[in-house]
Parts: sequence; C-alpha cells; structure tokens
Amino acid sequence: MPSVNGPLTKFNVPDGRDESVSITEIRLAILPVTVQRVTKDGVGSGDPLPKDAMIDTGASTTAVDPCLRKALDLEQSGYSERGSGGAPGEEEEQLRPLYWLRITIGEREWNVPVIERTTGFDVLIGCDILQHYRFTYDGLNGDDGSFDLYLPD
Repeated sequence: MPSVNGPLTKFNVPDGRDESVSITEIRLAILPVTVQRVTKDGVGSGDPLPKDAMIDTGASTTAVDPCLRKALDLEQSGYSERGSGGAPGEEEEQLRPLYWLRITIGEREWNVPVIERTTGFDVLIGCDILQHYRFTYDGLNGDDGSFDLYLPD
C-alpha cells in the first residue's frame, strides 16, 4: 500500500474576523507534490514543478493558487458550480472555471480538473483526490502530531 506521511506543521494564522488576533494552535498536513500542465486528453507539457500542498478534508475540489495557474498556463476545461469548502462567509456554491492539472502524490499521478483559489498554499488537495486515500491523523506522534496518506491497492 503506497503512502505519504509527515509531521503536522504548526502555523500562526490570523483570525479572519480580526487580523490583530492569531490562531496559534492550528496544525496542517502539508505534503510535497509535483504539478504539471496537462490537457484534457491527459498529455502533459512543461517540466513538473515541486510544490507543497495542504490537505483539506473540508474542500470538495482540489485548488491551485492563481499565480501557479498562470505560471503553468493551465487549460480551462469548463465550469463547475461545486464549491471547494471555503472560509466563513464565503459562498459555497458559485460558478468557477475549471483547469486541468497533473498532480503527483508519492508515485501516483492524478489528472484532475481544479479550481483557482487563494489559500496561502500553491495547492490545496480536496476530497476529489482524497476520496481515493485513507488519511490518518496521529496526535500522539511527535510534539505536533503526524499524518499518513495511504493509497489502498
């Protein structure tokens, strides 16, 4: 069973309601991935780029930062009304352009339509990809905990 694992990373994140207040105990599962432009026919172009991705179990759709989408010149594949989770007060259902992206997690490649979204990370892994994995959080491993992402055979 292939897996990717690592420590949870602690971040000081400003409270969206009051920028002067920080939420200091947030821990995120961040994993190394590679991303590449891909056509809807599955043909990759350009060199794969190493990036850090945040796992977001509350996001239905994988997302990329607008700067990364532009840098990769991702091909638009249509529109989706599916939301991606979202911050408090953000519309869940809204028409969003979809772009084709090849993302490699460990040894597994995924060609998926992604949305563009500013999250503070280049890539946000949503449940469209996570549904194929088993995600385990271990709060007792290390000071900040750890995670394992398993791809069942």
